Amino acid sequence: MSNPRRSTRNKHVEVRRSLSETRQPTNAIANFDAINLSSYVEQQWDETAMHLLETTRKQSLVTTFSTLDGLLNQLKADTGTLKADTETMKADIGTMKADIGTLKADTETMKADIGTLKADTETMKADIGTLKSEVQQIRTDINTNMNQLKTELIAEFQNVLQQNISQVIQRQIKTLLLDTANNMA
Repeated sequence: MSNPRRSTRNKHVEVRRSLSETRQPTNAIANFDAINLSSYVEQQWDETAMHLLETTRKQSLVTTFSTLDGLLNQLKADTGTLKADTETMKADIGTMKADIGTLKADTETMKADIGTLKADTETMKADIGTLKSEVQQIRTDINTNMNQLKTELIAEFQNVLQQNISQVIQRQIKTLLLDTANNMA
């Protein structure tokens, strides 16, 4: 891969040599300006592309940090709820201890209900299976929706980036053409 600076320098040397040999300063100056314009356009393109890339990265980081901050706040709120639930559970444990005496008295009645409980257990097992299936379906739907959303966001981002780059390039070319026209006038 050739060095662009060396290539440009070689072109400048060729222009100087052409100027001294042909003694036609107008053509040599026009060639020199064309080389400078080409170098300038390439440099502006590189700088614009790097600026857009850096801006995109910063925006992505800001969005990520904002999302993480929201999740942290939600986690803090959930922690507060869990602490409150723990206190409630402690109070319930006290109540349950008091109820143990009553439960012992009800043991005989409960033995009679064991048959019913066994039937209910089978029903609950079937319900749990259904719930597991529904949870799996929800997970699949979420993954599908997330993948679709990622694809749409990437496509939209690429579209916006392409439009922005095209607009910047068009403005740069118009400016360069106007500057060149003004310089030649």
